[in-house]
Amino acid sequence: MSKSYSYDSFLYGVVYYPEQWPESRWDSEFARIAATGMNVVRMREGARSVLEPEDGRYDFALFDRALELCQKHGLKAIMGTPTYAPPAWLTERYPEVLRVSFAGIRLTHGSRRHYNYTSSIYRQKSLAITEALAAHYRDHPAVIGWQIDNELNCHLDVSFAPSDHECFRVWCQERYGTLAALNQSWGTAFWSQTYTGWDQVWLPRPTVTYQNPGLLLDFYRFTSDMTIRFGAMQRQIIQRIAPHQFVTHNAFQSMTSVDLSKFVQEAVDFVSYDSYPEFKVCDLTLPPDFRDRSESRLLSRMRGVSPKFMVLEQQSGPSGQIGGVLNGNPDYLHPTPKPGQMRLWCWNSIAHGADGLLYFR
Repeated sequence: MSKSYSYDSFLYGVVYYPEQWPESRWDSEFARIAATGMNVVRMREGARSVLEPEDGRYDFALFDRALELCQKHGLKAIMGTPTYAPPAWLTERYPEVLRVSFAGIRLTHGSRRHYNYTSSIYRQKSLAITEALAAHYRDHPAVIGWQIDNELNCHLDVSFAPSDHECFRVWCQERYGTLAALNQSWGTAFWSQTYTGWDQVWLPRPTVTYQNPGLLLDFYRFTSDMTIRFGAMQRQIIQRIAPHQFVTHNAFQSMTSVDLSKFVQEAVDFVSYDSYPEFKVCDLTLPPDFRDRSESRLLSRMRGVSPKFMVLEQQSGPSGQIGGVLNGNPDYLHPTPKPGQMRLWCWNSIAHGADGLLYFR
């Protein structure tokens, strides 16, 4: 961390999405948030279609009005960069930004996290809106910091688009310098896997049997590096334009594929975490005796890589949603917390060192 932050009180708040509610309700809802003793809200990370309804045309008026009400009620704001859910106009006009599955199928619009980190077009579009937002809100008295993107690598942490393969070749050239060094490291003499040209090097693709373990290891390293670079490019813009506002990211349990120590050094001022204990309790892939302890393990991991950290999403009700299977469990929509359970979860986060806590939603 390169910055030091000090606030008069513990940062305590809620995630609030004004674009999803009638504007007639905003004032009374912000008033209720403040009346509970909360002092901060997070907003905007999923509102790309509101902020940029057409290519290159920005409209921040809705959030300007929401921030006026934050000021009225004494609330600070953490603003999200809206890069984790590209709008339909973007994916329709630039289909090359979409992720491609291991089987070579291009994934479609209609969910979230459907972009790939290596698309030059998507990086340009992400840089442009991040720069516009940072310039617009750098002097706003209610804005104290930024959350870049949202839950990087949640749902899916890999992509096999043409740009991913191209970037992997460049990454390998930077790492090894020569094909001889790559062949030596990967042990390609076995099974006649030796490469004689860089255009023969690909990310893992469907094969008859086992993948080369050296290739797989570098694939995991590459995936981590591309994630970090995507976050770091946003941080660099915000640091240049609004150096007094912090930059964080809400890491989720799915960020196990990322070198978090490196991520904290390059992509954020400090890391944050999204705490959903029931995801672990209902995780059928974990041993039963371990499930209720997994959340504490993850909180300890956050503190281990970032002595200052926040919980930007604390579970505040049933988690999950209808229509999916998570960690082998078809009951993706988890039950309502028992009386006192939310209080226990919050104190668990704080006891593990959280410097702030926001409920979702």
